[in-house]
Amino acid sequence: MGPNATNTGRDLQVVRGEGEGTPQQAFGLLENAGRVAEDTVRQARTEADRIVGAARSEAEKVRREGLEQGAVERAAADRDAERLRHEKLGEAERLLREARDEVAELERSAGRLRSERDAAADSARELATKLQDAVHSAMPHSQESHEG
Repeated sequence: MGPNATNTGRDLQVVRGEGEGTPQQAFGLLENAGRVAEDTVRQARTEADRIVGAARSEAEKVRREGLEQGAVERAAADRDAERLRHEKLGEAERLLREARDEVAELERSAGRLRSERDAAADSARELATKLQDAVHSAMPHSQESHEG
């Protein structure tokens, strides 16, 4: 390094002052600047690749976690749907049982009412028969009393 040059930490030499430089020095500086630029680009690419790789890895992790969470949510929804279906099925079975019990009670009531109706009809026929017999019995006596 020359007396008016300083090192910036990347092997690039910065020359200060008004010294006369030779073309050879200028070419050396350009060559050095090119190496530093290539090294900087290489490092930037490496860092960019590392960042892109990390981003891809994170994106894959987020995708997997999303799929896992989706599977958990789907399983929970399936369980809830099955529970609800089971509850509704139980409720429907209970309503059906109540309706069948009510129909059976109505059929028993209808049977009792038919029996009562039949008994009432039998009683009415019996009374009608007795009334006709009484009327027939009473008629010959009343005709004789009118004739005399």
